[in-house]
Parts: sequence; structure tokens; C-alpha cells
Amino acid sequence: MNRWEKLEWLQEVTGPEFFSETLRDEMVRWMGEDDFNEFYDHLCRNWSIARTPTEMQAIMEDKEYDCDNDEIVEEEGVYYAKA
Repeated sequence: MNRWEKLEWLQEVTGPEFFSETLRDEMVRWMGEDDFNEFYDHLCRNWSIARTPTEMQAIMEDKEYDCDNDEIVEEEGVYYAKA
């Protein structure tokens, strides 16, 4: 099985809590600090996620952010501007 098939198998044979929480925690424990940092940067860059609270604050204060028309939305711990 390739990694996608293995992931699909785990999803089929485990409950939602295992797949969304336990799998995530185990993957983070398994990765070294450098591996996780590379993954984190990739994830934030490709999904337009602020990397730090300071970066989020800078985004919220950015002149391009229209406080009257844009709304900061939080979904599952991810914050983004929604026009």
C-alpha cells in the first residue's frame, strides 16, 4: 500500500477522534523539530495561515484589511480574513 492507501485504511478502521487527534499527535511526536518546522512552514504558506500570533496581528493591522467589509473568521483554530 502507498501512503494514501494507508491513510485511507486508518480512516476506515479507526474512529473520528483517533483520525483527527491521535494520528495528528503521533505524527508530531514522530517528527523531529526540523521536519516539523519544514512541514509547518509548508502548511502555513500553502493554506494562507499566519505562522505566529504576531504575524496574525500584522495581517489584521495591514492597510489592505478593510475593517468595515472584511471579517476575521476562525475555523478549527485557523484565522483568516473573509471579505
